[in-house]
Amino acid sequence: MTVHLVYPVDFSKHSAPWSLGNHLYEFLIEKKISVKTYQWTSCEKITPNKNDILIGHAHPNPYSCFRISLNNSNWKKKILLQPFNSDKYQMSYLHNIINEVDLFLAISGEYWINNIDQTIFKSWKKKMVRVDMGINRTHYPYVKKNFNPPGKRKFLYIGNDYEFNNYAKNLKYLNNIIENYGAEYFSIAGNKRVNRSNFYGWLNFSKKETLEIIKRYDFYIIVSTNDANPTTIIEAMSWGLIPIATDGCGYTNNAGIINVPQNNVNEAVRILHTLQQQKSNILEDIQKKNINQLEFRFNWKKICNEIYSNIFNKEQKLELYYTSSDLNDLRKYEKKSKNYYLRLKNILRFFLISLKYIIKKNIKKYI
Repeated sequence: MTVHLVYPVDFSKHSAPWSLGNHLYEFLIEKKISVKTYQWTSCEKITPNKNDILIGHAHPNPYSCFRISLNNSNWKKKILLQPFNSDKYQMSYLHNIINEVDLFLAISGEYWINNIDQTIFKSWKKKMVRVDMGINRTHYPYVKKNFNPPGKRKFLYIGNDYEFNNYAKNLKYLNNIIENYGAEYFSIAGNKRVNRSNFYGWLNFSKKETLEIIKRYDFYIIVSTNDANPTTIIEAMSWGLIPIATDGCGYTNNAGIINVPQNNVNEAVRILHTLQQQKSNILEDIQKKNINQLEFRFNWKKICNEIYSNIFNKEQKLELYYTSSDLNDLRKYEKKSKNYYLRLKNILRFFLISLKYIIKKNIKKYI
């Protein structure tokens, strides 16, 4: 029996999505399980032996590896493993895939699962198991030992808003918060400058000089509308920064994460001013709660154990049924999505990535 893992695996990289793929691969190998890995963007079709298991991420393109490999009677189990939120534009392409898999391990914050009954994805719920992201703390060392004094505390944003990925980062809202609070208190690391804030561009977080930059800041802020559960939040926890996030990042009622409202600039600014003046010992207590969460909730051993138990648990085959209204909506929003596979940019991107993968694989075969 072999587990066929369609998920990014590259041990030279520590950030998501490779962090999950790397740790899950190592965990399965330690369990003496045969594992083969595949790129989720490739057009390679997997031919399984009897009782093999398929687990992985489904690309929006229907001619990609996971999706073209589903229809084979040799599979013992087929498991979808990927981020989930309630954005109809990001998730609707999965509407056909959900019925073909036995289980959906949804990498997601509690907010999305708790509110799924109010969405067009409600019928997916009985196939879903929520999964946290994890972190290897040696890659994100604790550097924030002392908070800046009240009035001099700083906020850092790390991220991107590429059109084809994470396009719900809501940077216009962040821009308005910065404009109303004061640009001198904010810095941005990523692909796009926001307002007049200090802009680092991309930072290499494995470098000591980058960690020296990180320790200047007190808070990490992210105001997405539809993010499954961004790993930058737990990375910030590991550095010792206190995360500030909208519920659109998947986390609510978490004692270590300060929630700000969606698109209410005045209230968000009020909360930031309160944190600016907060006593240092209260902020230190939040830091301690976050370190505890990293140890007991967001650790890879726990998460990989949960995935492993779901891979090998016996499950009843469940058939999902959509209302005609929900199905029409799912198809409509799939076609309207920036990730819709028939958009010219997405066709070209998928072709080039697939071609690069095929060339690389064949070069390795003949070397």
